[in-house]
Amino acid sequence: MVKNTYKNIKISGIAAAVSNCEQLLEDCVADPRAPKDFNLAKFMKSTGVKGRYLCREKQTPSDLCVAAAEQLLTEKEIDRTEIGVLVYVTQSPDYRSPATACVMQHRLGISENCVAFDLNMGCSGFVCGLNTTAGLLCSSTAKKALLLCGDLTGQNMERDSISDSGYYLFGDGGGCYAV
Repeated sequence: MVKNTYKNIKISGIAAAVSNCEQLLEDCVADPRAPKDFNLAKFMKSTGVKGRYLCREKQTPSDLCVAAAEQLLTEKEIDRTEIGVLVYVTQSPDYRSPATACVMQHRLGISENCVAFDLNMGCSGFVCGLNTTAGLLCSSTAKKALLLCGDLTGQNMERDSISDSGYYLFGDGGGCYAV
């Protein structure tokens, strides 16, 4: 197993955002397409999941990441001019090109001198994003970084099959980490 050590690097703040569109699991299993043998009580007891949040129409995970970033930048009083790295981890970017990170960089009012790019990853995305972000901070003159992670996993499951247990487990959301 690979182990990385970064000196003088830490996560100094975390914020998350979800849509105000909550879907209770009870409503999901009431759908006529839901499997008749799905044991909702057992699923809720074993996972702790009672519902999921889905992005509203025309809402993207980057919208949620920007909301989380704005909250974090304000609460932690982070100087936007000191942010030299912005990494966005997602499987559902807003556009094929330009990178969604560059769009968020502009929306957040971060300098154009900031390195901004997307990492297209799923489950291991946070760990890879954190390693990439820390590595860039260690090997550059950048003082601070934002790692943003967001996906439309719930909506993507919606398009797949309601009989998949992942349908009941995953929602949409965005998070921001100050590094």
